[in-house]
Amino acid sequence: MIYIVRAQLTDILLMRVVALYSQNRTLDRWLKFILFSQAAASLGVLLYYTYLEKVTSRTLTEGITICALSIRPPFELVIAWLLPMANGLLLLYLSVRKAAYIRRRTTFKGLRLVKVIIQDQVIYYCFYIAVAVFKIAYITTNNPQAAIILFSIGNPVLLCILGDQLLFNLKEAGRGVVVVESSYMTSEGYSEDVELTQFSSYRDHRVA
Repeated sequence: MIYIVRAQLTDILLMRVVALYSQNRTLDRWLKFILFSQAAASLGVLLYYTYLEKVTSRTLTEGITICALSIRPPFELVIAWLLPMANGLLLLYLSVRKAAYIRRRTTFKGLRLVKVIIQDQVIYYCFYIAVAVFKIAYITTNNPQAAIILFSIGNPVLLCILGDQLLFNLKEAGRGVVVVESSYMTSEGYSEDVELTQFSSYRDHRVA
């Protein structure tokens, strides 16, 4: 379930990046291909790991029993976290690059909304890196006690909570922009469209 939610959040961020680039079809196809490849590879590794794992019970102290694995997590499991990190870094780079261009060379009035988009992606990516680092450390550590602590700290449920916050922040930013232009003039004198309705997963034509 966590894996599915994580993939959906990445897809939402992808749609926002494509919206910043005026729904560029070539970029959209390439980013979706990268996302599909990354998701397929990560899922394959997770399925392989699930097939190999053997769940056992361990007693920490009197009255406290936890589930544990009788085998060491395979090092290949690191791929399931490194690939999404690389994809997230690519999306973040494209977003910041386009936002900087809009800010420097245009008269676009929806800069506050764009700023919220970038802030959301930066916060989400930083938390994703933190969770991924804890997960990778959990996979590579030889200390059973440290592994239990790292596994608990690196709980990916936090990413799901942040996903809800992405949509909430977008809604609040939209309320502060009474009239948001959907196009802007470049320094070369021509306009480009920014599909603001694609910044969230909703297909509404209004910024609520």
